[in-house]
Amino acid sequence: RGDALFAWRWHPEHAGGAVDDMNNASDGDLLIAWALLRAGTRWQVPAYVQEARLISQEIRTRLMRQTPRGTLLLPGAMGFDKAEGLTVNLSYWIFGAFDALQQVDPAPEWDSLSQTGLALLKTARFGRWHLPPDWLVMREPLTIAADFPPQFGYNAIRIPLYLIWAKRADATLLQPYLAFWNAFVPPASLPAWTNLLDDSVDPAAAPLGLRAIVELTHYIAQGGTGTPPVLPAVAQEPHYYPATLLLLTKVVLAERANGA
Repeated sequence: RGDALFAWRWHPEHAGGAVDDMNNASDGDLLIAWALLRAGTRWQVPAYVQEARLISQEIRTRLMRQTPRGTLLLPGAMGFDKAEGLTVNLSYWIFGAFDALQQVDPAPEWDSLSQTGLALLKTARFGRWHLPPDWLVMREPLTIAADFPPQFGYNAIRIPLYLIWAKRADATLLQPYLAFWNAFVPPASLPAWTNLLDDSVDPAAAPLGLRAIVELTHYIAQGGTGTPPVLPAVAQEPHYYPATLLLLTKVVLAERANGA
Protein backbone atom coordinates (compact mmCIF):
# COMPACT_ATOMS: atom_id res chain seq x y z
CA ARG A 1 0.00 0.00 0.00
CA GLY A 2 1.11 3.57 -0.57
CA ASP A 3 -0.26 4.95 2.68
CA ALA A 4 -0.04 4.39 6.45
CA LEU A 5 -2.80 1.78 6.49
CA PHE A 6 -2.38 -2.00 6.36
CA ALA A 7 -3.50 -4.67 3.92
CA TRP A 8 -6.05 -6.69 5.81
CA ARG A 9 -5.53 -10.24 4.62
CA TRP A 10 -2.52 -12.52 4.46
CA HIS A 11 -3.12 -16.02 3.12
CA PRO A 12 -0.75 -18.77 4.28
CA GLU A 13 -1.34 -20.95 1.20
CA HIS A 14 -0.52 -18.38 -1.48
CA ALA A 15 3.12 -18.58 -2.64
CA GLY A 16 4.18 -19.82 0.76
CA GLY A 17 2.28 -17.01 2.41
CA ALA A 18 1.28 -13.72 0.83
CA VAL A 19 -1.07 -10.76 1.04
CA ASP A 20 -4.01 -11.54 -1.24
CA ASP A 21 -6.22 -8.49 -0.57
CA MET A 22 -4.71 -5.02 -0.38
CA ASN A 23 -7.80 -3.36 1.06
CA ASN A 24 -7.41 -2.24 4.65
CA ALA A 25 -9.56 -3.07 7.68
CA SER A 26 -10.21 -0.02 9.83
CA ASP A 27 -10.48 -1.96 13.07
CA GLY A 28 -7.06 -3.48 12.49
CA ASP A 29 -5.58 -0.08 11.66
CA LEU A 30 -7.05 1.36 14.86
CA LEU A 31 -5.69 -1.44 17.02
CA ILE A 32 -2.24 -1.15 15.45
CA ALA A 33 -2.15 2.61 16.00
CA TRP A 34 -3.38 2.25 19.58
CA ALA A 35 -0.83 -0.47 20.35
CA LEU A 36 2.00 1.65 18.93
CA LEU A 37 0.89 4.64 20.97
CA ARG A 38 0.72 2.60 24.16
CA ALA A 39 4.09 0.98 23.50
CA GLY A 40 5.73 4.28 22.59
CA THR A 41 4.39 5.94 25.72
CA ARG A 42 5.28 3.10 28.07
CA TRP A 43 8.78 2.50 26.71
CA GLN A 44 9.48 6.09 25.65
CA VAL A 45 10.02 5.34 21.97
CA PRO A 46 9.04 8.49 20.02
CA ALA A 47 9.15 6.64 16.69
CA TYR A 48 6.26 4.41 17.80
CA VAL A 49 4.21 7.43 18.81
CA GLN A 50 4.92 9.13 15.49
CA GLU A 51 3.86 6.03 13.57
CA ALA A 52 0.64 5.92 15.61
CA ARG A 53 0.02 9.55 14.70
CA LEU A 54 0.50 8.87 10.99
CA ILE A 55 -1.91 5.93 11.03
CA SER A 56 -4.42 7.97 13.03
CA GLN A 57 -4.29 10.85 10.57
CA GLU A 58 -4.76 8.45 7.66
CA ILE A 59 -7.81 6.90 9.31
CA ARG A 60 -9.30 10.29 10.08
CA THR A 61 -8.77 11.81 6.65
CA ARG A 62 -9.47 8.78 4.44
CA LEU A 63 -11.95 6.60 6.31
CA MET A 64 -14.32 8.97 8.09
CA ARG A 65 -17.44 10.40 6.45
CA GLN A 66 -19.70 13.21 7.62
CA THR A 67 -23.39 12.27 7.26
CA PRO A 68 -26.77 13.46 8.58
CA ARG A 69 -26.41 10.83 11.32
CA GLY A 70 -22.96 12.07 12.31
CA THR A 71 -19.40 10.96 11.68
CA LEU A 72 -19.09 7.43 10.32
CA LEU A 73 -16.14 5.07 9.90
CA LEU A 74 -15.72 3.14 6.67
CA PRO A 75 -14.67 -0.47 7.34
CA GLY A 76 -12.13 -0.17 4.53
CA ALA A 77 -10.99 2.30 1.92
CA MET A 78 -12.62 0.33 -0.89
CA GLY A 79 -16.02 -1.28 -1.33
CA PHE A 80 -18.18 0.26 1.39
CA ASP A 81 -19.39 3.55 -0.14
CA LYS A 82 -22.13 2.47 -2.55
CA ALA A 83 -25.17 4.05 -4.16
CA GLU A 84 -27.53 2.41 -1.67
CA GLY A 85 -25.62 3.93 1.23
CA LEU A 86 -22.50 3.55 3.33
CA THR A 87 -21.97 0.12 4.84
CA VAL A 88 -20.57 0.20 8.38
CA ASN A 89 -19.61 -2.33 11.01
CA LEU A 90 -20.35 -1.12 14.52
CA SER A 91 -17.80 -3.53 16.00
CA TYR A 92 -15.14 -1.34 14.36
CA TRP A 93 -16.03 1.43 16.83
CA ILE A 94 -13.10 0.85 19.19
CA PHE A 95 -13.96 3.65 21.59
CA GLY A 96 -10.82 3.31 23.69
CA ALA A 97 -8.68 3.76 20.58
CA PHE A 98 -10.63 6.89 19.63
CA ASP A 99 -9.94 8.37 23.06
CA ALA A 100 -6.25 7.51 22.94
CA LEU A 101 -5.58 8.67 19.39
CA GLN A 102 -7.17 12.01 20.18
CA GLN A 103 -4.08 12.63 22.34
CA VAL A 104 -1.66 12.46 19.40
CA ASP A 105 -4.01 13.50 16.61
CA PRO A 106 -6.34 16.07 18.18
CA ALA A 107 -9.47 16.56 16.09
CA PRO A 108 -13.21 16.88 16.79
CA GLU A 109 -13.94 13.92 14.52
CA TRP A 110 -12.85 11.44 17.19
CA ASP A 111 -15.47 12.51 19.71
CA SER A 112 -18.06 12.86 16.97
CA LEU A 113 -17.31 9.32 15.82
CA SER A 114 -17.82 8.02 19.36
CA GLN A 115 -21.11 9.86 19.76
CA THR A 116 -22.41 8.59 16.43
CA GLY A 117 -21.51 5.03 17.37
CA LEU A 118 -23.26 5.22 20.73
CA ALA A 119 -26.37 6.66 19.08
CA LEU A 120 -26.43 3.94 16.42
CA LEU A 121 -26.10 1.22 19.05
CA LYS A 122 -29.35 2.49 20.57
CA THR A 123 -31.23 2.53 17.26
CA ALA A 124 -29.73 -0.12 14.95
CA ARG A 125 -31.52 -3.02 16.63
CA PHE A 126 -33.09 -5.94 14.84
CA GLY A 127 -34.70 -9.31 15.49
CA ARG A 128 -36.21 -10.87 18.57
CA TRP A 129 -33.45 -9.62 20.86
CA HIS A 130 -33.04 -6.15 19.28
CA LEU A 131 -29.39 -6.68 18.44
CA PRO A 132 -27.08 -4.75 16.10
CA PRO A 133 -26.12 -6.57 12.90
CA ASP A 134 -22.58 -7.40 11.94
CA TRP A 135 -23.00 -5.15 8.89
CA LEU A 136 -25.34 -2.15 8.59
CA VAL A 137 -26.35 0.03 5.63
CA MET A 138 -26.75 3.70 6.46
CA ARG A 139 -29.99 4.58 4.76
CA GLU A 140 -33.42 5.47 6.08
CA PRO A 141 -34.53 3.35 7.71
CA LEU A 142 -31.32 1.66 8.82
CA THR A 143 -30.99 -1.68 7.03
CA ILE A 144 -29.10 -4.92 7.55
CA ALA A 145 -26.54 -5.18 4.74
CA ALA A 146 -27.62 -7.60 2.02
CA ASP A 147 -24.03 -8.42 1.00
CA PHE A 148 -23.31 -10.23 4.27
CA PRO A 149 -25.11 -12.83 6.41
CA PRO A 150 -27.90 -11.01 8.32
CA GLN A 151 -26.44 -11.88 11.70
CA PHE A 152 -25.43 -10.67 15.07
CA GLY A 153 -22.36 -12.83 15.26
CA TYR A 154 -18.60 -13.02 15.09
CA ASN A 155 -18.25 -9.31 14.29
CA ALA A 156 -20.82 -7.66 16.53
CA ILE A 157 -19.87 -9.83 19.53
CA ARG A 158 -16.99 -7.38 19.98
CA ILE A 159 -19.29 -4.41 20.61
CA PRO A 160 -19.83 -5.02 24.35
CA LEU A 161 -16.12 -5.78 24.75
CA TYR A 162 -15.13 -2.41 23.31
CA LEU A 163 -17.83 -0.57 25.27
CA ILE A 164 -16.58 -2.09 28.52
CA TRP A 165 -12.93 -1.49 27.67
CA ALA A 166 -13.64 2.21 27.13
CA LYS A 167 -15.89 2.45 30.22
CA ARG A 168 -18.88 3.37 28.08
CA ALA A 169 -21.06 0.39 28.92
CA ASP A 170 -24.35 1.11 30.66
CA ALA A 171 -27.48 -0.94 31.30
CA THR A 172 -29.27 0.38 28.22
CA LEU A 173 -26.41 -0.47 25.88
CA LEU A 174 -25.74 -3.92 27.38
CA GLN A 175 -29.37 -5.04 27.69
CA PRO A 176 -29.81 -6.55 24.19
CA TYR A 177 -26.71 -8.72 24.48
CA LEU A 178 -27.66 -9.96 27.93
CA ALA A 179 -31.20 -10.74 26.79
CA PHE A 180 -29.86 -12.86 23.93
CA TRP A 181 -27.30 -14.71 26.00
CA ASN A 182 -29.68 -15.29 28.92
CA ALA A 183 -32.01 -17.16 26.58
CA PHE A 184 -29.51 -20.02 26.49
CA VAL A 185 -28.83 -22.09 29.59
CA PRO A 186 -26.41 -23.61 30.37
CA PRO A 187 -23.76 -21.27 28.92
CA ALA A 188 -22.19 -24.20 27.07
CA SER A 189 -25.22 -24.12 24.74
CA LEU A 190 -24.68 -20.47 23.84
CA PRO A 191 -24.72 -19.97 20.04
CA ALA A 192 -22.16 -17.82 18.26
CA TRP A 193 -24.74 -16.03 16.13
CA THR A 194 -28.40 -15.35 15.53
CA ASN A 195 -30.02 -14.56 12.21
CA LEU A 196 -31.70 -11.19 12.69
CA LEU A 197 -34.30 -11.83 9.99
CA ASP A 198 -35.74 -15.12 11.26
CA ASP A 199 -34.27 -15.39 14.80
CA SER A 200 -32.62 -18.74 14.07
CA VAL A 201 -29.35 -19.42 15.87
CA ASP A 202 -26.10 -21.24 15.26
CA PRO A 203 -26.67 -24.93 16.05
CA ALA A 204 -23.10 -25.18 17.38
CA ALA A 205 -21.90 -23.76 20.67
CA ALA A 206 -19.87 -20.55 20.63
CA PRO A 207 -16.09 -20.95 20.99
CA LEU A 208 -14.23 -19.98 24.15
CA GLY A 209 -13.26 -16.51 22.93
CA LEU A 210 -16.86 -15.47 22.39
CA ARG A 211 -17.94 -16.98 25.70
CA ALA A 212 -15.21 -14.96 27.43
CA ILE A 213 -16.87 -11.75 26.23
CA VAL A 214 -20.19 -13.06 27.53
CA GLU A 215 -18.69 -13.70 30.96
CA LEU A 216 -17.06 -10.27 31.04
CA THR A 217 -20.33 -8.57 30.08
CA HIS A 218 -22.29 -10.40 32.78
CA TYR A 219 -19.64 -9.43 35.33
CA ILE A 220 -19.82 -5.75 34.39
CA ALA A 221 -23.63 -5.77 34.26
CA GLN A 222 -23.64 -7.04 37.85
CA GLY A 223 -21.53 -4.11 38.97
CA GLY A 224 -18.03 -5.30 38.13
CA THR A 225 -17.26 -6.01 41.77
CA GLY A 226 -16.37 -9.19 43.54
CA THR A 227 -14.42 -11.99 41.98
CA PRO A 228 -13.93 -11.48 38.24
CA PRO A 229 -14.54 -14.38 35.86
CA VAL A 230 -11.76 -16.91 35.54
CA LEU A 231 -11.09 -17.32 31.84
CA PRO A 232 -9.42 -20.29 30.15
CA ALA A 233 -5.86 -20.09 28.91
CA VAL A 234 -5.49 -18.71 25.41
CA ALA A 235 -3.81 -21.98 24.40
CA GLN A 236 -7.11 -23.77 25.04
CA GLU A 237 -8.73 -21.94 22.12
CA PRO A 238 -7.33 -23.51 18.93
CA HIS A 239 -8.72 -20.99 16.44
CA TYR A 240 -7.05 -17.67 15.70
CA TYR A 241 -9.98 -15.25 15.86
CA PRO A 242 -11.67 -16.60 19.01
CA ALA A 243 -8.23 -16.80 20.64
CA THR A 244 -7.76 -13.11 19.83
CA LEU A 245 -11.09 -12.28 21.47
CA LEU A 246 -10.09 -14.30 24.53
CA LEU A 247 -6.78 -12.47 24.75
CA LEU A 248 -8.44 -9.04 24.44
CA THR A 249 -10.94 -9.96 27.14
CA LYS A 250 -8.06 -10.92 29.41
CA VAL A 251 -6.45 -7.53 28.71
CA VAL A 252 -9.63 -5.72 29.74
CA LEU A 253 -9.89 -7.69 32.98
CA ALA A 254 -6.19 -7.15 33.76
CA GLU A 255 -6.49 -3.41 33.22
CA ARG A 256 -9.53 -3.24 35.48
CA ALA A 257 -7.63 -5.15 38.16
CA ASN A 258 -4.78 -2.64 37.87
CA GLY A 259 -7.11 0.34 38.06
CA ALA A 260 -6.56 1.38 34.44
